[in-house]
Amino acid sequence: MVKVAYKPCSEHVEQENRFIVQICFSENLSSDLKHEPLDIKMLSYIFNVVVQVVEDWVPKKYAKEDKYRDELMRFLRERLPSEDYAVGKGAFLDIEINDEIGIELKRNLKSKTERNRLVGQVTDFLKQHSYALVVLCGKVEQKIVNDLNSSFKFSTLSSSLIQNKIVKIISKDKSQILKEKNKRVLLQRINKPSFSLIDYMKQTQTQKKKEIEHKNRKKLKKQKHVRS
Repeated sequence: MVKVAYKPCSEHVEQENRFIVQICFSENLSSDLKHEPLDIKMLSYIFNVVVQVVEDWVPKKYAKEDKYRDELMRFLRERLPSEDYAVGKGAFLDIEINDEIGIELKRNLKSKTERNRLVGQVTDFLKQHSYALVVLCGKVEQKIVNDLNSSFKFSTLSSSLIQNKIVKIISKDKSQILKEKNKRVLLQRINKPSFSLIDYMKQTQTQKKKEIEHKNRKKLKKQKHVRS
Protein backbone atom coordinates (compact mmCIF):
# COMPACT_ATOMS: atom_id res chain seq x y z
CA MET A 1 0.00 0.00 0.00
CA VAL A 2 1.22 3.44 -0.84
CA LYS A 3 1.44 6.02 1.92
CA VAL A 4 2.27 9.64 1.29
CA ALA A 5 3.97 11.60 4.03
CA TYR A 6 5.30 15.14 4.24
CA LYS A 7 8.68 16.08 5.55
CA PRO A 8 9.64 19.74 6.22
CA CYS A 9 12.54 20.96 4.11
CA SER A 10 14.78 24.00 3.89
CA GLU A 11 13.20 27.46 3.67
CA HIS A 12 14.26 28.01 0.07
CA VAL A 13 12.85 24.70 -1.17
CA GLU A 14 9.75 25.06 0.97
CA GLN A 15 8.88 28.33 -0.76
CA GLU A 16 9.11 26.64 -4.13
CA ASN A 17 7.63 23.19 -3.53
CA ARG A 18 6.44 23.54 0.10
CA PHE A 19 7.35 19.96 1.00
CA ILE A 20 9.69 17.11 0.23
CA VAL A 21 7.35 14.19 -0.34
CA GLN A 22 8.23 10.62 0.42
CA ILE A 23 6.45 7.44 -0.59
CA CYS A 24 6.54 4.02 1.07
CA PHE A 25 5.71 1.06 -1.10
CA SER A 26 6.16 -2.68 -1.08
CA GLU A 27 5.61 -5.08 -3.94
CA ASN A 28 5.23 -7.81 -1.34
CA LEU A 29 3.21 -6.72 1.70
CA SER A 30 4.93 -9.32 3.88
CA SER A 31 8.39 -7.90 3.17
CA ASP A 32 9.97 -4.84 4.74
CA LEU A 33 8.74 -1.52 3.38
CA LYS A 34 11.09 0.25 1.00
CA HIS A 35 11.41 4.02 0.94
CA GLU A 36 11.63 5.83 -2.34
CA PRO A 37 11.34 9.57 -3.05
CA LEU A 38 8.00 10.70 -4.46
CA ASP A 39 8.41 13.75 -6.65
CA ILE A 40 5.80 16.31 -7.59
CA LYS A 41 5.23 14.54 -10.91
CA MET A 42 4.09 11.36 -9.18
CA LEU A 43 1.74 13.29 -6.91
CA SER A 44 0.28 14.87 -10.02
CA TYR A 45 0.00 11.44 -11.64
CA ILE A 46 -1.90 10.05 -8.64
CA PHE A 47 -4.32 12.99 -8.71
CA ASN A 48 -4.88 12.67 -12.46
CA VAL A 49 -5.64 8.97 -12.03
CA VAL A 50 -8.22 9.77 -9.35
CA VAL A 51 -9.77 12.46 -11.57
CA GLN A 52 -9.98 10.00 -14.47
CA VAL A 53 -11.75 7.40 -12.32
CA VAL A 54 -14.20 9.94 -10.88
CA GLU A 55 -15.00 11.23 -14.37
CA ASP A 56 -15.82 7.64 -15.41
CA TRP A 57 -18.19 7.25 -12.47
CA VAL A 58 -21.89 7.25 -13.44
CA PRO A 59 -23.89 7.59 -10.19
CA LYS A 60 -27.44 6.51 -9.56
CA LYS A 61 -29.95 9.07 -8.36
CA TYR A 62 -30.16 9.35 -4.57
CA ALA A 63 -32.14 11.47 -2.14
CA LYS A 64 -29.26 11.71 0.34
CA GLU A 65 -25.73 12.99 -0.14
CA ASP A 66 -24.04 10.22 1.83
CA LYS A 67 -25.42 7.64 -0.63
CA TYR A 68 -23.43 9.32 -3.41
CA ARG A 69 -20.34 9.27 -1.19
CA ASP A 70 -20.66 5.56 -0.42
CA GLU A 71 -21.20 4.64 -4.08
CA LEU A 72 -18.21 6.70 -5.23
CA MET A 73 -16.04 5.16 -2.51
CA ARG A 74 -16.97 1.67 -3.70
CA PHE A 75 -16.28 2.64 -7.31
CA LEU A 76 -12.84 4.03 -6.43
CA ARG A 77 -11.93 0.87 -4.51
CA GLU A 78 -13.02 -1.27 -7.47
CA ARG A 79 -11.01 0.69 -10.02
CA LEU A 80 -7.85 1.58 -8.08
CA PRO A 81 -5.26 -1.06 -7.04
CA SER A 82 -5.62 -1.51 -3.27
CA GLU A 83 -1.86 -2.00 -2.87
CA ASP A 84 -1.25 1.53 -4.19
CA TYR A 85 -4.31 3.56 -3.21
CA ALA A 86 -5.85 3.76 0.27
CA VAL A 87 -9.45 4.99 -0.09
CA GLY A 88 -11.48 5.88 3.00
CA LYS A 89 -13.68 8.42 4.76
CA GLY A 90 -11.84 11.65 5.39
CA ALA A 91 -11.40 13.77 8.48
CA PHE A 92 -11.85 17.02 6.54
CA LEU A 93 -13.60 16.00 3.32
CA ASP A 94 -15.94 13.12 2.45
CA ILE A 95 -13.26 10.87 0.96
CA GLU A 96 -9.48 10.91 1.27
CA ILE A 97 -6.99 8.92 -0.79
CA ASN A 98 -3.51 8.13 0.50
CA ASP A 99 -3.99 10.83 3.17
CA GLU A 100 -3.26 13.42 0.46
CA ILE A 101 -6.11 13.79 -2.04
CA GLY A 102 -9.50 14.91 -0.76
CA ILE A 103 -12.91 14.52 -2.41
CA GLU A 104 -15.97 16.47 -1.31
CA LEU A 105 -19.40 15.62 -2.73
CA LYS A 106 -22.36 17.98 -2.77
CA ARG A 107 -25.93 17.20 -3.81
CA ASN A 108 -28.19 19.92 -5.25
CA LEU A 109 -25.81 22.71 -4.29
CA LYS A 110 -27.75 25.96 -4.64
CA SER A 111 -27.43 28.64 -1.99
CA LYS A 112 -24.57 31.06 -1.54
CA THR A 113 -24.25 29.94 2.11
CA GLU A 114 -23.73 26.32 1.06
CA ARG A 115 -21.22 27.38 -1.56
CA ASN A 116 -19.22 29.47 0.92
CA ARG A 117 -19.21 26.61 3.40
CA LEU A 118 -17.89 24.26 0.71
CA VAL A 119 -15.13 26.69 -0.25
CA GLY A 120 -14.17 27.00 3.43
CA GLN A 121 -14.03 23.21 3.87
CA VAL A 122 -11.81 22.70 0.85
CA THR A 123 -9.59 25.68 1.71
CA ASP A 124 -8.97 24.30 5.21
CA PHE A 125 -8.09 20.91 3.69
CA LEU A 126 -5.61 22.49 1.27
CA LYS A 127 -3.72 24.19 4.09
CA GLN A 128 -2.30 20.74 4.92
CA HIS A 129 -2.67 18.93 1.58
CA SER A 130 -2.06 19.53 -2.12
CA TYR A 131 -5.06 18.30 -4.11
CA ALA A 132 -8.84 18.47 -3.76
CA LEU A 133 -11.70 17.33 -5.93
CA VAL A 134 -15.25 18.70 -5.70
CA VAL A 135 -17.96 16.45 -7.15
CA LEU A 136 -21.38 18.04 -7.71
CA CYS A 137 -24.27 15.56 -7.89
CA GLY A 138 -28.02 15.83 -8.41
CA LYS A 139 -29.20 19.06 -9.96
CA VAL A 140 -26.24 21.20 -10.98
CA GLU A 141 -26.51 24.70 -12.42
CA GLN A 142 -23.65 26.00 -14.55
CA LYS A 143 -23.71 29.29 -12.63
CA ILE A 144 -22.85 27.39 -9.43
CA VAL A 145 -19.90 25.74 -11.18
CA ASN A 146 -18.68 29.11 -12.47
CA ASP A 147 -19.05 30.74 -9.04
CA LEU A 148 -17.11 27.91 -7.39
CA ASN A 149 -14.31 28.19 -9.93
CA SER A 150 -14.06 31.92 -9.23
CA SER A 151 -14.12 31.40 -5.46
CA PHE A 152 -11.37 28.78 -5.49
CA LYS A 153 -9.25 30.84 -7.87
CA PHE A 154 -9.51 33.83 -5.53
CA SER A 155 -8.71 31.68 -2.46
CA THR A 156 -5.60 30.12 -3.98
CA LEU A 157 -4.31 33.52 -5.07
CA SER A 158 -5.05 35.38 -1.83
CA SER A 159 -3.83 32.82 0.73
CA SER A 160 -0.12 31.98 0.93
CA LEU A 161 -1.03 28.72 2.70
CA ILE A 162 -2.84 27.28 -0.32
CA GLN A 163 -0.94 28.79 -3.23
CA ASN A 164 0.11 26.25 -5.87
CA LYS A 165 -2.59 23.85 -4.65
CA ILE A 166 -5.00 22.21 -7.09
CA VAL A 167 -8.81 22.12 -6.96
CA LYS A 168 -10.87 20.46 -9.69
CA ILE A 169 -14.65 20.56 -9.99
CA ILE A 170 -16.56 17.70 -11.65
CA SER A 171 -20.26 18.02 -12.40
CA LYS A 172 -22.50 14.95 -12.46
CA ASP A 173 -25.70 16.48 -13.80
CA LYS A 174 -27.98 14.61 -16.20
CA SER A 175 -26.24 15.74 -19.40
CA GLN A 176 -22.82 14.91 -17.93
CA ILE A 177 -24.02 11.46 -16.83
CA LEU A 178 -25.25 10.74 -20.38
CA LYS A 179 -21.82 11.65 -21.75
CA GLU A 180 -20.12 9.41 -19.21
CA LYS A 181 -22.41 6.48 -20.07
CA ASN A 182 -21.45 6.82 -23.74
CA LYS A 183 -17.80 7.11 -22.73
CA ARG A 184 -18.05 3.96 -20.61
CA VAL A 185 -19.44 1.97 -23.57
CA LEU A 186 -16.43 3.12 -25.58
CA LEU A 187 -14.01 2.20 -22.77
CA GLN A 188 -15.42 -1.34 -22.66
CA ARG A 189 -14.01 -1.86 -26.15
CA ILE A 190 -10.43 -1.08 -25.14
CA ASN A 191 -8.06 -2.49 -22.54
CA LYS A 192 -8.52 -1.33 -18.97
CA PRO A 193 -5.72 1.13 -18.08
CA SER A 194 -3.18 0.25 -15.39
CA PHE A 195 -3.14 2.64 -12.44
CA SER A 196 -0.28 0.84 -10.66
CA LEU A 197 2.32 3.18 -9.20
CA ILE A 198 4.96 0.48 -9.69
CA ASP A 199 4.20 0.52 -13.44
CA TYR A 200 4.34 4.32 -13.42
CA MET A 201 7.75 4.31 -11.71
CA LYS A 202 9.08 1.77 -14.22
CA GLN A 203 7.82 3.90 -17.12
CA THR A 204 9.40 6.99 -15.58
CA GLN A 205 12.74 5.23 -15.14
CA THR A 206 12.63 3.99 -18.73
CA GLN A 207 11.86 7.49 -19.99
CA LYS A 208 14.72 9.00 -17.97
CA LYS A 209 17.07 6.34 -19.32
CA LYS A 210 16.07 7.20 -22.90
CA GLU A 211 16.60 10.91 -22.23
CA ILE A 212 20.10 10.25 -20.83
CA GLU A 213 20.99 8.06 -23.81
CA HIS A 214 19.73 10.76 -26.18
CA LYS A 215 21.85 13.44 -24.45
CA ASN A 216 24.92 11.18 -24.55
CA ARG A 217 24.46 10.57 -28.28
CA LYS A 218 24.18 14.31 -28.95
CA LYS A 219 27.26 14.97 -26.83
CA LEU A 220 29.27 12.29 -28.64
CA LYS A 221 28.13 13.62 -32.01
CA LYS A 222 29.18 17.12 -31.04
CA GLN A 223 32.62 15.92 -29.88
CA LYS A 224 33.17 14.09 -33.19
CA HIS A 225 32.20 17.22 -35.09
CA VAL A 226 34.69 19.35 -33.10
CA ARG A 227 37.53 16.87 -33.73
CA SER A 228 36.90 16.82 -37.45
